[in-house]
Order: sequence, then structure tokens, then C-alpha cells
Amino acid sequence: MDRELYNAAIKECGYDINQPWDSPVNLTVLKTMPPVYHHPSDKPDSTESAYYAVVGKGTAFAPGEVISYTDIKEWPASTLMLAESRSKSPWTKPVDIAYSEDATVPRFGGFTAHGYLVLSCDGGVHFISDSVSPENLRSFISRDQSDTFEIPGVPYRY
Repeated sequence: MDRELYNAAIKECGYDINQPWDSPVNLTVLKTMPPVYHHPSDKPDSTESAYYAVVGKGTAFAPGEVISYTDIKEWPASTLMLAESRSKSPWTKPVDIAYSEDATVPRFGGFTAHGYLVLSCDGGVHFISDSVSPENLRSFISRDQSDTFEIPGVPYRY
């Protein structure tokens, strides 16, 4: 999407990108949270986001890199992009889920028993069981062409 169109859409919501997220002007936007950021099982008056980008080296959102569709595994369904997480951050706060190959796999979920929803780079929504191993989850988070995994319901190749 063109950056000017994106900025216009944000401004139309009442959010001022030239001010801090927690400025008085931007805090008033919290009350007008679009339904897309709200988890269906959360309290109706909640202003906390439920969905976050997973950001880190080797992910679909690598800091300082411009990632194109061709930089992601041969089949984009095999790369995680967004994850459901009850992190209790206001939906207007610019927060992502940090990922590092050297650290513990991030904790996702918090809304549904036994698992959580994720969005893969092809736009597919998948339920991931809490029982998925950290190794398989790391391979799903990674955009590396050689990473494979076994996660029920999530294909890693055609």
C-alpha cells in the first residue's frame, strides 16, 4: 500500500502519527477501536489489541529489512506473520512480539484453551495447539526456505 494512502487512512481514524501514541489526542482514539483489533472473547469495552506481528531477524518482519513475497518460503502458508496474544497493550500502542532464534519462543495465546490463532503470510488463519514443539514453532516463524515443520493443519509445502 502506498505510504500516503496508509497515512490518510490512519488520519481518518483520528490518530495523529506526528504525536506519541499516548498523547491526549491519540488516547481519545482508544475508545473508537475498530472491531478487527478486538478479540471476540474479550470484554466488549476492551481497548487492548489481540493480534501482533512477530518481529525479528529471519521473520516476515525483520527489522531494518524490506521483505518481499519472494523472500518468504516457497509457499507463504508456511511462514507465520501475526499471532494472537493477550498482552494487554492498547490497540494504538506500536507494539509487536519480539522474536530471536537465541531466545525462548514467544508465548502466544491467552484467549482460547489449548492454543491460539495465527495468520500466515498467505492470509490463512490457523489454530495452533499449545502442544506444538518449540522447534516446529521456530520453523513456522522462520521465513527460511529450508525450514520445515509438522504442525497439524499448517502445510509447509505444496
